[in-house]
Amino acid sequence: MKIKNFSLVLAASLSVTALSGCGIYKKYDVKDIDSQLVKVYAEALQIQDDSTAFGNLSWRAVFTDPALVDLIQRALDNNKDLRNAKLNIDIAHAQLKGARLSYLPSLAFTPNGAGAKYADNDFSWTYQLPLAVNWEVDIFGKILNTKRGAEMAELQSRAYEQAVRSQIIAGVA
Repeated sequence: MKIKNFSLVLAASLSVTALSGCGIYKKYDVKDIDSQLVKVYAEALQIQDDSTAFGNLSWRAVFTDPALVDLIQRALDNNKDLRNAKLNIDIAHAQLKGARLSYLPSLAFTPNGAGAKYADNDFSWTYQLPLAVNWEVDIFGKILNTKRGAEMAELQSRAYEQAVRSQIIAGVA
């Protein structure tokens, strides 16, 4: 009897110790960074953005020749790679929406009905109305990681679309 109690207490204490050591998402703490680097980074954040920088201008402001603007616009409208990039953004956005909705409980309702007649008996009906509710608790970060991955996939798709657009504009110009 004492051995059973001892093994039960030992198993419980080991499981509590193991679970308390799980720290999957601890904040990254940087203690050994050079203070000069932190100071330079803080100064860089304080600098005002230049609104007239070349990267902030629209391509229509850079290229003013009407013939060139027309050629670039036709290339952007008819390019299959750019359309594909836009569709990839839509796909990534739909996946992100699905990842966000996975935090909510799911509900399944599948009604079913059937009729049967045996020999000379009357026609009999049977009905089933099953209802199932499922809710996943995100203990180990599976849903969170899926959502983060979907967010990054959407950002990647948007960056790819911008790269394709820039490549088309530069190629035509």
